[in-house]
Amino acid sequence: MILFSRRRRAPHLGRYKMEKIKRVARAGTDISDHVPRAMRADLFTRAAPGDAGGNAGRRHREPFAETSLGVSLRRMSATHSDLHDGPVAEHKAPIPGEPEAVANHIKSLAYFLDADMVGICEVPDHAWYSHDLDGNEIRPYHDYAVVILIDRGSDTLDAASGDEGIGNSGRARADLKGSTIACVMADYIRQLGWPARAQTAASSDVLHIPL
Repeated sequence: MILFSRRRRAPHLGRYKMEKIKRVARAGTDISDHVPRAMRADLFTRAAPGDAGGNAGRRHREPFAETSLGVSLRRMSATHSDLHDGPVAEHKAPIPGEPEAVANHIKSLAYFLDADMVGICEVPDHAWYSHDLDGNEIRPYHDYAVVILIDRGSDTLDAASGDEGIGNSGRARADLKGSTIACVMADYIRQLGWPARAQTAASSDVLHIPL
């Protein structure tokens, strides 16, 4: 993928020429929307309460045991727990009514906050978890998603050989950056008078990959 200077491109386009990628009406991978998925069914989530055995549970609770940096990054992400959602302004801001103009504004904000890629899409039903960790049903509450991608860094991936320090630190660094951007953007949208919730690696009611 070719990099371009941001100064030579419109602010809503970012560094990568994503607008050149061919768009299709249907994804090449068929995703069934008839199979509900609860949070408790996720592999790592199942390990936390001991569903996958005691040793797996201990490993899940201490995934950054090999590095103090991973612990620090994860602790900082944890401070965002109260920032994912919040009150919505009583009055909507007088912004342009054209969807494209609003979308470009939101994308420009994401790139200003240093996202690597960003897109906007409808949220299909199969992207929502069916139940939370306590077994409570999750009903879809938003129609659209702003999807933010963060480059984890090829340097940490190249050095990784499994569940060790540098690989987990790279992931934690990307998670923290993504959470920071998502929480700021969600708060900004709420200030404009529209409901928004950040869905991050630490707290999410949706599956990120389908989006």
